Amino acid sequence: MNFEPQTMTAAWPTLFFSYKYKNYQQNKDKLLDLIYDMSNKQNEDIDSGVSASLKSNLKESKFNFLETQTPEVQDLKLFFNNCISNIMTHGLSSTGLFNLDQNVKPAVQIKESWYHITNDNGSHGFHIHPGYSWGAIFYLQSSECSTRTSNGINRFYNMNTVAGANDLGSQWWEQHMFLDAEPEEGTVFIFPAWIPHEATKYNGAEDRVIISVNTNVFGEL
Repeated sequence: MNFEPQTMTAAWPTLFFSYKYKNYQQNKDKLLDLIYDMSNKQNEDIDSGVSASLKSNLKESKFNFLETQTPEVQDLKLFFNNCISNIMTHGLSSTGLFNLDQNVKPAVQIKESWYHITNDNGSHGFHIHPGYSWGAIFYLQSSECSTRTSNGINRFYNMNTVAGANDLGSQWWEQHMFLDAEPEEGTVFIFPAWIPHEATKYNGAEDRVIISVNTNVFGEL
C-alpha cells in the first residue's frame, strides 16, 4: 500500500549570518591591547555585574565597550552596524522570508557591547538575550577554538532542547538540536537574540577574546 502524507510543511526557519571584517589584520593588535588594558583596570572579573553565576574563569567588561572613542573601536562599531543593515536589506530578502519596504531605511541601535577574555576552562552557561532582535559575536582571538573538539565555541540550541522526548519518534529533531558557530578570527557571527546559546569550556596557549553586541533595529522613512 502506497501511503503518502497529504501535506508536509516546514515552519519557523532560523537564520544565522556571518561576515568577514576587512580591517581585522590592521586593527587586531590595537583592539587586543585596548581590551587587555581595560581588563587590567576592572574592579570585578564580571564588570557588567550581570549573571555572574553563569560565567566561569572569564573576564567581562561593562556593556558599553563600543562607546570607547578610539579609531579601531569606532571602525568595528561601524562594521557591526553595516552587517545588521545588510541582513535587513539583503540577507533576509534573499531567502524570500522577509522583504523590507524600499522606502524604509533600517536604523541599527547597538544597545549593549562587551568583551570576554577566557582561558583555563572558562565558559559561559546556557542563556538568551531577551529584548533584542539580533546578537553578534566577533572572534578577535580564537585560533585555538575548534568545532571539532568543542573547545571554546559558541553553541546555539533549538528551543526543543528543553522538551526532548528521548524516544524513537523524536530522534530526527533531537539530532539537530544545536549549531556550532565556526570561531574564525576576524569574523562576526550574527544570530536572532532569542536563540539559546552557550560558550563551551576553553583552554589554550593564548586567551580566547571575543566582542559581542546586542542590537535593535528600527525603521526610518
